[in-house]
Amino acid sequence: MQQQIRLFKKFEASEKVVPTWFPEHFDRLFPEDESYHYAPSEIAHKLQRNTTTIYRALNSLRLEGMKAGMNSGSWLIPKPALRKWLLGSANMS
Repeated sequence: MQQQIRLFKKFEASEKVVPTWFPEHFDRLFPEDESYHYAPSEIAHKLQRNTTTIYRALNSLRLEGMKAGMNSGSWLIPKPALRKWLLGSANMS
């Protein structure tokens, strides 16, 4: 009998099902320390998406981020929030 290949596994932090390739792929795209904060343009570039996609996720509160200044339009997204958002997107499809 052939051994089945596991394509999904439980992700300990969130207990959501994630593709087995996700952690390695995420760490390759975003190798910075866990305390690192990304700009929307940086995320868009690494994911090959338009910055509008990132801003929509921020404004709809699907992606957690913080404004860089009181009257600033600049956002900072913590690495754990980015991982959570991408995992949520993977679980929706």
